[in-house]
Amino acid sequence: MCVIDDEGFKKEDFKVQVDSGGRLTVRGERPAGYVRFHKAFQLPQTANLEGVAGRFDGTVLSLTVPKQPVSGTDMVMARLIEAEEECAARAEALGGRGQMFAAAAAVAGFALGAFLAHRLFSATNS
Repeated sequence: MCVIDDEGFKKEDFKVQVDSGGRLTVRGERPAGYVRFHKAFQLPQTANLEGVAGRFDGTVLSLTVPKQPVSGTDMVMARLIEAEEECAARAEALGGRGQMFAAAAAVAGFALGAFLAHRLFSATNS
């Protein structure tokens, strides 16, 4: 949720845009006094770009960005990718000893992924 409090602005003074790259842009311009502002936010990949909603209440513009629904398989894959990236970073930091650590971490990551996939498959087929 994003909240912008600008006294003196009206609903029609705001322009809110979301582009296909996930960039949320809020512009405000008040003709009297030429007050302007421009704020841009990069939304996470998990954001539902189609579901962005706004509400203007007096002087407060509230924007809500919902998350996309995530399936169990997508969640497992995301966790495995995160673990792989973390292992690679740790292996690099350890230098020569990092290869042994990376191999052990890869085996553990695979086992965790297999376990989670089995649990998800079992739960959906029960």
